[in-house]
Amino acid sequence: MIVSTKYLKRVYDLQEAAKAGQHALVIGIEGELWESLKPIFSLPENLQPEAEVMEIVGLVARVLRDTKQFCLAARWFEQLCRLALQLDPDSEDTGWDHCLLSECYVETGQRVKAEDALGKARRIAATVNCQDDALERAVRHLEARLT
Repeated sequence: MIVSTKYLKRVYDLQEAAKAGQHALVIGIEGELWESLKPIFSLPENLQPEAEVMEIVGLVARVLRDTKQFCLAARWFEQLCRLALQLDPDSEDTGWDHCLLSECYVETGQRVKAEDALGKARRIAATVNCQDDALERAVRHLEARLT
């Protein structure tokens, strides 16, 4: 699947609606994107998602996180992390995805889930040759918020 401009346009629309504080429109666009990508979320674990799909899922998750829609963002990061663990389980990007998922859980008061996602981010940060120590610092910051 090559990412169609339709998905990119809807992500842009989502971002603009979120920036404008149009919560009902954000919910509508997010739901539309979720429904259209739901078949990919239920792929068997032996089938790997395409990188383009992960880009869209990641964009939606980050737009929602950046606009403080943490509950919705967590739902997207959950899928992104599941797909990332299939596609590239030991990459720095996968570590960041888990770190951001943990942050969403912290913001929504889901401590146990936050600790689980953070544990995965911590493991990846410890084993992957990261470009810098930013992921490790982000993990430590979230650990401090959880204590």
